[in-house]
Amino acid sequence: MISNMTFDKTVEVYKKYLVRNNLSGENASQAILDFLNWDEEVEDDFGQDVKIILISADFSKEITTSVLWLNDRELDT
Repeated sequence: MISNMTFDKTVEVYKKYLVRNNLSGENASQAILDFLNWDEEVEDDFGQDVKIILISADFSKEITTSVLWLNDRELDT
């Protein structure tokens, strides 16, 4: 999802998440910049190097097969 989002849209979504969880959303943009170790937004670089972490008590056979396929092609790094 992130690879198709703009920086501003990501800030908007993160701000909604913070507010929904009773946290202050006023520094959402700065929090994302801090996480990325950026001084300012760089729209052309945003969402270009996305990583995925899958966590579940039980993965379906389809997901497991897909992950194994990706691992076989060394796309897990």
